Amino acid sequence: MVDALVSVALDWLISASNEDGSLVAGVEEEYEKLINALEIIDVVLLTADERQVIESAWSRRLRAIIHEIDDVVDEWSAAAIRKSKSVGVGTSPSPLNRRKVSNSRRLKSPSLTLGPFTVKIRDIQQQLAQFTNSIEFISISRKEGKNERLPTTSVMGVSEVRGREMEQDRVLKKLLCESNFPVNSDLYIISIVGMVGIGKTTLAQLIYNHPEVKAHFDERIWVCASENLSDPIRDFRATVDPITRIAGKKFLIVLDDVRTYDEEKLEQLKVSLLYAGKGSRILVTTQKQSVAMKMGAAWNLTLGELSEGHCWELFSQTAFSGKSLPEKAQNQLKEISMEIANKCKGVPLAAKILGNVMMNFNIREWKSLLDSDEVWQELIEQHLFPSIWWIYSSLPPPLKLCLSYCAIFPKGYTFERSTLTKLWMSQWHLISPWETITMDMETTARNYFEELAMHSFFQDFERDPDDGCIISCKMHDLMHDFVRFVAKNECRAIEVNNNEKEVIIAPSFRKVFHASFTCLPTINLIDPFWISNANYLRTLLLISKDNIGIAIALPTILDRLPNVRALDLSNNRFIEQIPEEELGKLVHLRYLDLSNNGRLRVLPESLCSLFHLQTLRLSRCRLLRELPRGMGKLVNLRHLEVGGTNLRSFPKGMRNLTSLRTLTEFIVSWDDVDGCKLQDLKNLNSLEGSLSITGLGDVRDAREAEEAALMNKEHLRHLELSFWGEKQDLKEMKSVAEALEPHQNLKSLGIHDYIDTEFPNYIASLTNLKRLQLSKCIDCLHLPPLGRLPVLESLEISRMDSLKSIGLEFLATDQHHHQEAFPKLKQLIFSELGKWEKWEVQYQEQHDDMPSMMPRLGRLIINGCPKLEELPNQLFQEAPLQELRIYASPILRRGYQRGGNHWNAISHIPITEVCENDKQMLVDYTSYYFQYRDYCEKSQNSAKLRGQPHSGRVTESSLML
Repeated sequence: MVDALVSVALDWLISASNEDGSLVAGVEEEYEKLINALEIIDVVLLTADERQVIESAWSRRLRAIIHEIDDVVDEWSAAAIRKSKSVGVGTSPSPLNRRKVSNSRRLKSPSLTLGPFTVKIRDIQQQLAQFTNSIEFISISRKEGKNERLPTTSVMGVSEVRGREMEQDRVLKKLLCESNFPVNSDLYIISIVGMVGIGKTTLAQLIYNHPEVKAHFDERIWVCASENLSDPIRDFRATVDPITRIAGKKFLIVLDDVRTYDEEKLEQLKVSLLYAGKGSRILVTTQKQSVAMKMGAAWNLTLGELSEGHCWELFSQTAFSGKSLPEKAQNQLKEISMEIANKCKGVPLAAKILGNVMMNFNIREWKSLLDSDEVWQELIEQHLFPSIWWIYSSLPPPLKLCLSYCAIFPKGYTFERSTLTKLWMSQWHLISPWETITMDMETTARNYFEELAMHSFFQDFERDPDDGCIISCKMHDLMHDFVRFVAKNECRAIEVNNNEKEVIIAPSFRKVFHASFTCLPTINLIDPFWISNANYLRTLLLISKDNIGIAIALPTILDRLPNVRALDLSNNRFIEQIPEEELGKLVHLRYLDLSNNGRLRVLPESLCSLFHLQTLRLSRCRLLRELPRGMGKLVNLRHLEVGGTNLRSFPKGMRNLTSLRTLTEFIVSWDDVDGCKLQDLKNLNSLEGSLSITGLGDVRDAREAEEAALMNKEHLRHLELSFWGEKQDLKEMKSVAEALEPHQNLKSLGIHDYIDTEFPNYIASLTNLKRLQLSKCIDCLHLPPLGRLPVLESLEISRMDSLKSIGLEFLATDQHHHQEAFPKLKQLIFSELGKWEKWEVQYQEQHDDMPSMMPRLGRLIINGCPKLEELPNQLFQEAPLQELRIYASPILRRGYQRGGNHWNAISHIPITEVCENDKQMLVDYTSYYFQYRDYCEKSQNSAKLRGQPHSGRVTESSLML
């Protein structure tokens, strides 16, 4: 991994000197020598045996020097901020954006660049010179050639296949069914995607040799595409020459193990196949989802793990081959072998290789493998990792570093994409400077994540229902073993389950740069000896929940982390305050997670001296009442999460935080002269994701709302507007609300505590809105015309005390023009509408071409509507309802319960529930985003506090409170 580290560090140093020469003013000669030394090292490492580099002792020495460069540049840029008179304007020259520093912010004082920084740079340059002249460096062996797997063929043994019957049937159906062929497609491509060793080639061989496939296709061609598409094109042309061999014939070509995509080569392949018969197919196997997508696969099969039983069958098939043992020994070996097979985690290649290796092992050796993690690690390093190595070695340096960083998480850990990418951003050497020229850090980090996911390094994805982006995922255990191998001691997950292991914690930190630390709440950590060797730590994630020892020893812990960039102190109810002096010394800190510290009441003012801070997470700190007054100094802050706190106002300087991408909540101050006003949002136009604005009821002038410029915040997707206030101004509320019109890109909107008879006009014009919640709007007499919102999927109307009827204006359609009302609506909820009496959708004139109503509605909930008399019959005739629930609505209950006057109208609906009692409900994610988010966070924290895993799944029963 050190080769990737050197490469990225070199990019940053060259980038900094090219874009901002003042950063090296006074030390130009030493800086040039520094770059020259790194260039020499980089060239040597590029031609070196990468595995030898990873396993060498000198690599840590080199990593330490690179990190020392990081420290010096960090301290240098922090000093520049303090020296500059323009603190609070723009962004600071931190290592991640120092290329963008304006001329006015460049260092001009010789006293800043000379002195201690000069000494440090010269010292680093001397260390590098000594290293390049050392015996270890001179004797680095060169690569002997590529470590490639043998070319695959179509020949296989049927006995090698276990547990792929279902997958085989699915692929065969796509291959053999003529109706699947797209009308306007040149080629019909099917892809099989999965991690290394999961059985893609074996499944393709099984399908290629299937009798139905042989009978269906006139020609079958197998091409091993292990390098890139140039080889299969050449091989294919040789195979099909002359081209008349396939003219008019139906063929199947298998491109096995495609690793890269080359559009030009694929076009050559298409030209070669112009004369192929209709119904021809191409079957592609690849580890990379991106390759399948770029090749235009019409159908994709993601190959999952084998079951434990099938994995054991595959293992035992070779492990027991030729063994003649007494029955007792056979039973003993079988029991051990089942546990060994389980360690393969459903990967067929692992089962087959281990079976072959252990075929000649005795019982004692089998037991040692089962009981010893070291023996297991040695075995998989020797026999499994070569199969993964080629894809790792093909990654660019930043992706290698980002992947190895994942070794800080324990096995089986579910990590959120947003958290992981923010942690990557906190380590400057993980992000390529050339990529951040055209895009921001968040986009670059997200692209890195997606690329690694496309390479099958991650699995078990949970995706955002709006855009399909990955929210969270896991890493397969064998892939985690590999990542831990390439990271060596640089990135570690340290787990302690009993007090006896405390003595080994301190030495374990000595060689670590990035670590997570997990232990039970009962483990005694009051004595901070365990972190006495943590000077090199750049990342420390204390995943240990509610450990009182961590809270007591916190001053000492912080004092021993002088170089930390990312620090997680979340989920500890014993932390009541953060030591001010010790926190202020963490000058390199970029990521600080204090979320879910339920007793944390105040943050020290020294927090505002952490000029490099990018992410501050304070969610669910329920007793936290205020932020430090100097928050406006944190000009590099990009993510501020404050949901679920007890904050009453924001400090005035928040308007300076123009780098903010995440601001979960903004509180409008009405009685605090030093607090934020609504217009302080004006320049925060990079905000993205979710934003909740509270205290709008106290805004007395619509011009303040106009200056907030929500229309300019095009990256916001979810917006909540709360008009509650200490002194609500009812006269100005409508004009204030109108002035808060958001950008058309908005996906979700919630309006609460709005007190006016009419809603803002812009609601009906938000054409990208998918979810809408209107609650506690007690004076509104009518609903806005929402029926023409083209993509609205979920609508909730609740606690509107003045609403008496819903009529045709709600549908917003014209009876003389055939137009669907609510064309995409899937879920509709009416709750606690105490005066609602009528719901009418009947037009005065009836004709055959009447507008249709809610053609996709699947779920309707009526809760707490005691005066509502009847539901529209047209709704039951046109909407494909799958679920109808009526609660605390006595008139409706009598009419729609089984045997009631209207029972026949709803009897066809699969799920119906008509109850007398009121039920306060939280519904699933598709109803409204914000309630779902809060519920999941609370459930997850409750599970973690109990020491139980949280599945991340929400069932309907769990949502009915």
